[in-house]
Amino acid sequence: MRVTFLSSMVPRLRRARHRELLHLVGFVLALALLFGLWPTLDLTVSGWFYAGEGHFPAKQWAWVRAIYDYPKVGQWIVVAALLVFLLGRFLPGRWRVTRAWRRRCLALLLAAALGVGWLVHDVVKEITNRPRPNQTQVFGGEYAFVPMLGHGAQCVDCVSFVSGHAAGGFVYMAWGMWGAPATRRRWRGIAWLAGGVLGGARILQGGHFLSDVLFSAVVIWLCCWLMRELWLRLACWRRSRKAKSEETSAVVLPGVCNQAHTPSLSRRL
Repeated sequence: MRVTFLSSMVPRLRRARHRELLHLVGFVLALALLFGLWPTLDLTVSGWFYAGEGHFPAKQWAWVRAIYDYPKVGQWIVVAALLVFLLGRFLPGRWRVTRAWRRRCLALLLAAALGVGWLVHDVVKEITNRPRPNQTQVFGGEYAFVPMLGHGAQCVDCVSFVSGHAAGGFVYMAWGMWGAPATRRRWRGIAWLAGGVLGGARILQGGHFLSDVLFSAVVIWLCCWLMRELWLRLACWRRSRKAKSEETSAVVLPGVCNQAHTPSLSRRL
């Protein structure tokens, strides 16, 4: 009896991959509803930390400035991940890095390059041109406030939406991208903590609005989901071709993602 990919995997897809996508879509819709009904929420939150005359006191706080300098640390983490991915398999003896760790490093590299480096800084920021809180007239700047997803003034440094600092924290959800659902949930939680701290510091400084931080999570989460989906489809296609080439009996089971044949892949769905 032929066991097809869809018949064997649809229930599991509904429990894991589809559920994760539904969570992402639900989060986006909730944000759209929240800021659609309360468009001045960004101004309200930033106003809590504004002291008047264009001054956000948190800019001078040592611990906030230390968090602001985090990208320097993040760059070294990315460099370390690159070295582990490229050289880890060639290290001698017990120092050799396993394939699983190299794949985690690859996931982090891809998310940092495509999500933070390209989508956040080169696409979203350049398209929206949203002024930062300290650039708006409400907080002593020269530009009018631009609501979430609105198109701002054409200025060189109006790049508030979305937050690059927060994205640098949310990118750690990629570390669990190849893992099972529980692993992915755990690393999403860690990423939310890191992104929340980094994004919160930028809100305190008047460098970003609340929506800038929350939507940076959306960008990175979507990037990780798409990369994982592409990898799963490619892996299933390769296993399918391999299974078909090895068919030698009358009973054919080319279900490349069948749990009995590929438990490691099925657990990750």
